[in-house]
Amino acid sequence: MYSYWAAVFSLPASIIKSIERIMKDFLWQQGSLGSNKAKVAWKDVCLPKSEGGLDIQKVSDVNKALMTFHIHSIVSGRKSLWVEWIYAHRLRVRSFWDVKRQMDSHDHLFFECSYSSNVLDALKERSCMKKVPNKWEDIMRWLQPKASSRSLNSVIAKLTIKATAYYVWQERNYRFFNNQLRPPEVLTGIIIDTVRLKLLSFKYKDKPHVRKTLDDWKLMSVDTFEDN
Repeated sequence: MYSYWAAVFSLPASIIKSIERIMKDFLWQQGSLGSNKAKVAWKDVCLPKSEGGLDIQKVSDVNKALMTFHIHSIVSGRKSLWVEWIYAHRLRVRSFWDVKRQMDSHDHLFFECSYSSNVLDALKERSCMKKVPNKWEDIMRWLQPKASSRSLNSVIAKLTIKATAYYVWQERNYRFFNNQLRPPEVLTGIIIDTVRLKLLSFKYKDKPHVRKTLDDWKLMSVDTFEDN
């Protein structure tokens, strides 16, 4: 259920759009893969029944309500382990309203904050991405033409971005929920090891540029190449 994730963090607009597209398809196509057009505007479907709608809540509204509930829990001092942890480890005798608001948006986390940017910079040298800006939109635009490519450099770039996004998000959760901190170099090493393990499962054509790339990743071995 999306409501779990909506209660954990602010959902990106693209994710909200995808969820609501699935909801629309279910409503108008009964889950089939047909191409039936919507008979009523989605904004009207989301109106209360008393106003002619179906009382379906917009995902963005649900997300905001659930996030606001967390603030209410903190300010009202609701009895829960999570609220106690917030007071003990995040607020530390300060008022909620005195804490400087830090943006933890999708774009900031991937990869514009100094921590994730340092991690990505250390990896870009190995994945032919030196000239790609550390912005999610630019990275996706650069990767899009390579989506179906099976070239070694394209595969490494896609694996690197996937692994980096996963471990940066994991690091964010470790810091927020467990107060655990890992230096950027440690996370970079974990990502490199993860990508290397995946690359070890592939077979490669024995070509000079492939050998050089594999050597850079310390993957040269007899079993690495396809049999002639």
